[in-house]
Amino acid sequence: MPSQEIEAIRARHEAATKGPYEWLNANPYGKGTEFDCLQGPNGELMIQPFHDGAMMRTGGFCDRAADAEALAASWADRATLLDEVDRLRERNAELEAHTYCAYCGDKFPLSDPGKAKEAVAAHINQCTAHPVAALKAEIAALRRHGLPARKA
Repeated sequence: MPSQEIEAIRARHEAATKGPYEWLNANPYGKGTEFDCLQGPNGELMIQPFHDGAMMRTGGFCDRAADAEALAASWADRATLLDEVDRLRERNAELEAHTYCAYCGDKFPLSDPGKAKEAVAAHINQCTAHPVAALKAEIAALRRHGLPARKA
């Protein structure tokens, strides 16, 4: 998920009136007929759907533009964030299922930790991309020249 998408969701969230919100059949203006409205935690009017007789029309108004934008984007924001949660859970499961060689990328299953440790150790000894391979080559070259290798 791109950072700018997260930041746009965060900006809408931070600009909007902090919840929880509550649907009421009331008149927050204190006069006239009651109507369905969404109110914020301090009684502020968040949104009032338009009514046409007994039928509700789509649309409504919000006292604050930031609240209207946040409410309008809320479904899409939740869908985006839920997709990101799914992606991260899938990636986390993948990371927990395997370890890998940082030098060549070979993967080793972690279903049996004892076997994984043995497999990684065996791999290190044969991986040509691993720094151990360079040390082995250097030791072999020293031996070819008759110089003993010492243990550190």
